[in-house]
Amino acid sequence: MSSSQIPNDHASLAAWGREDPVRFIEVVLGADLWDGQREIVRSVFDNPRTAVKASHATGKTFVAAQIVLAWFYLMGPTKILTTAPTWLGVSRLLWSEIGRGHGRMPSDMGGTLLGTELRASRDWWAIGLSTDEGVRFQGHHAERMLVVIDEAPGVRPDIWEAVEGIRASGDVRLLVIGNPVQPGGPFFDAFTKDREGWATHTISAFDSPNFDGIESLEQLLAMPPEELDKNERPYLVTRRWVAEKARTGARGHRCSRPVSMATSRCSPTAPCSRWRGSTKRVDQTHPTATRAGR
Repeated sequence: MSSSQIPNDHASLAAWGREDPVRFIEVVLGADLWDGQREIVRSVFDNPRTAVKASHATGKTFVAAQIVLAWFYLMGPTKILTTAPTWLGVSRLLWSEIGRGHGRMPSDMGGTLLGTELRASRDWWAIGLSTDEGVRFQGHHAERMLVVIDEAPGVRPDIWEAVEGIRASGDVRLLVIGNPVQPGGPFFDAFTKDREGWATHTISAFDSPNFDGIESLEQLLAMPPEELDKNERPYLVTRRWVAEKARTGARGHRCSRPVSMATSRCSPTAPCSRWRGSTKRVDQTHPTATRAGR
């Protein structure tokens, strides 16, 4: 798409971006998404609550950062809260990606970025909070809001309760992402007993572009060393890493596909039978899904 096809004024650009948030992220933000990430973007703009369990290094934090930026510029005035179990996770992971994405944007888009805060006006902002500051999650309400929980299995239950209070009014979208490492808690419940209220997504290492054409773990393990080092996107989970985890985790593991966190299908700490019910890549769409802003 040529730059002449992108609307020049902010109001038209926002309307154009709301029609296809993926297009906005790829064209305006300059982000290189793969199919699994595009599904997550659409899910957040289409559904009240989106939960993503995924393998290590599948780009889940990266796509969460692009969603924060897209929501900020397309849905404003708006408020965005992001969190993770530790301040390091907030500042060095998610907000580091937000900062890089913001740096790629056209300079006339507006918004001032300072550390873990992006602000356009008093009532139009995005902020990163750590979960040792639970009181700071209370009392936030707006006509449109986005809440992002990174590394969701490690976030305390009282933070989840505070987020539910935020959802009591307005159009609030919730994105929670993480590895399936705990067979219990609110993140686990989103894929099991509370699944009806969520748009759930599972991303295996085998879903990523580095594994195109590889249909099974057995096929991967049979590959010669030089094939294991062929990765279309080396910044995503690699073939060799998954093969190594499969081999080192095979002894004494309860799962018939002992790939641990390499695929997101099971983990050393979560009995496979408890997570197995939610291994389909795109599990469901919330029955009342609507596109935000339309």
